[in-house]
Amino acid sequence: MQLLIDDMYEFLIFEKGEDIIYNGVDTKALIIDSTSEINYLDDKEIITDFPFKTGDLIQYQNNNWFVFGQVDKHQYLKTYRSRIRKVEQSFKIIIENRLYVFPAIFEPATQSILTSATISVWSGNLKVIIQDNDLAKRIALNSEFIKMDAKWKVDGFTSEHLSIWD
Repeated sequence: MQLLIDDMYEFLIFEKGEDIIYNGVDTKALIIDSTSEINYLDDKEIITDFPFKTGDLIQYQNNNWFVFGQVDKHQYLKTYRSRIRKVEQSFKIIIENRLYVFPAIFEPATQSILTSATISVWSGNLKVIIQDNDLAKRIALNSEFIKMDAKWKVDGFTSEHLSIWD
C-alpha cells in the first residue's frame, strides 16, 4: 500500500508538476493555489519530493517566490509542503563598496502625511522582507537604499519569520 502512495506522488510531481528552479537546479514541484481566504497576496502551496526550508528562494513562472511558511514533512509519503509568496520587487544597496540586488517583499508599516501650508511630505516606515543569508547579515544599520522614489534607512532587523529578515 505504501509503495502505491509513493508512486502516486512521484507521478503527480514528475508528470503533473511544474518546472521550478531551486538552488540553481531545474526540477519539478506541484504548485497549487493557496486554499486560505482570498486576499491581496499571491500565495501558493508547493509540494516536492526534496527537502527545502523557510526563506528559500524558488523561481517559478519567471518570478521569484519565497518559501514563506513552515515546511511540513510527510513522514510516510516522503514529501515536503509549504506556502510560497510571490516576490514582485527588489532593492539595490551598497555593501562594502559593492552594489547588490535583494529580492524583497515590501509591506507598509506606519504611514502618514505631514502637511504644511505649502507642501505635503510623506513619512513612515517600510517593512522589507528578505532572505536571511550571509549577504543579508552584512547589511549595516543606517545603510540607505532608494525605493519608490524615496530614500530609506535601515533602522533595525527582526526575525519574525524563520530564515527571513524583516
